[in-house]
Amino acid sequence: MDSVLAIGLMSGASRGGVDAALIETDAFEHIRPLVFQSNPYSPGVRDLLTQARAAAQAMPIPGPNPIIDEAASVVSSLHLEAVRKLLASSGFERDEIEVIGMHGHSIMHRPESGTSWQLGNGMAVATESRIKVVSDFVKTDQEEGGTGAPLLPVFYRAVMFDEPKPAAVLDLGETARLMINYSDREMGALETGPGTRLLDEWMRLHFDKDVDEGGAFCARGTPDEEVVGELIAHPYFRKEAPKSVDPDIFGIANVRDLSPEDGAATLAAFTAESVVRGLLRLAQRPDRFWVTGGGRKNATLLRMITSRTGIQAQPIDKMGWNGDALDAQGFAYLAVRRVALKASTYPETTGVRVAAHCGKLHEPMDRRSVERV
Repeated sequence: MDSVLAIGLMSGASRGGVDAALIETDAFEHIRPLVFQSNPYSPGVRDLLTQARAAAQAMPIPGPNPIIDEAASVVSSLHLEAVRKLLASSGFERDEIEVIGMHGHSIMHRPESGTSWQLGNGMAVATESRIKVVSDFVKTDQEEGGTGAPLLPVFYRAVMFDEPKPAAVLDLGETARLMINYSDREMGALETGPGTRLLDEWMRLHFDKDVDEGGAFCARGTPDEEVVGELIAHPYFRKEAPKSVDPDIFGIANVRDLSPEDGAATLAAFTAESVVRGLLRLAQRPDRFWVTGGGRKNATLLRMITSRTGIQAQPIDKMGWNGDALDAQGFAYLAVRRVALKASTYPETTGVRVAAHCGKLHEPMDRRSVERV
C-alpha cells in the first residue's frame, strides 16, 4: 500500500499518561516518525487508575464496577484530548490521518485464562475524532489463541530491518519484553518477566520517587544473590515461549528485610536475571540488545543485563529512535496493518494458532474535523 499517516496512542499500565505519536508508514519497512507528545496523567487520574486496577484484580473475570466505569470514561476522554493536541501541533489536518491505533490502559492481564482488560473506548474515540480507530489489540490476539503480548515484534522487525541478524529489542517497561528478528522474516518473542515495576514500587516505598533515575540507588546497593535465586524460582520462568505475564504475580516481599539500596539492587538484578532465563527460550542469541522503555534510562540496570547475559545492552536512542515514543509509534503501525488486512500477530510471537490480524476496527459515522466536535 502507499504510505499513509497514522496516530498511535499508548497508556499501558504504568499510570504515567497518554503517549501520542504521528508516523508515516506503508505497513511494511517504511516508518517515518513525525510528531511525538507525552501527556502526563494528573495525580487524581493516577489515583483513579490505581483504584480501577485494584478493583479489576479482585474480579475473577471482567465485570461491571462503578470505579472502573469512571476510569474508562476518563481514559477515553484523555485519549481523545491527546489526539486533538497532537493534531493541533502537527500541522496536519484531521482528514489527512488514515487511522488511530489505541492500545488503552491495562488494568488486568491473565494470559493463562485468555483474559485481559484495557480501558478506553475505541468506538467513542472514533466517533468524536471522526477518524478510524483500531483498538482491542490484546483482546483480539487472545481470541486467536495468543497470550496477548508482546504485540510489537512485527513493528520492530521493520525498525530493525537493516540491522545485522539476529537483531534483538529489549523493552524494559513494567514488564520486560524480548523481541528478536532471526532473519528478515523470522521472529521470536516473549515477556521475560518483571521490567521496572518492582523497582519503581520499591522506590516509592523507600525514597518517595517514582523511578530510580539513572540507576543511582541501584548502584549504591549490592544484590542479594540468595534472594535473586528465590525470585527467579517462580514457575513462570520455566514456561516455554511465546509467553506473557501479569506483573502482579511478582512482588517485593522477598526483599523487605534488605536495606533500601540493597533492595533496589536486588530487584534490578532480578530483572536482569529474568532476561538471562528468557534468552534460553530463543533459537539464537543476539550480539546486542537495543533497549527501549523507561528502564533504558537506568544505567545500572543495563550494566547488570550486560554482565549477566554477556550481551551488550544499549539504549535504542543510539540508533536514532526516540525510546519514549516507540510504543505509541508501534500501535500506529499495527493500526495501519489492520486497515491493510496484514497480519501483525504470529504463532512465534504470541502463540496465536495462525498469523492473524490484530485489533478491532471502528469506523466513524462521518469525518467532521476534530476542531468542530
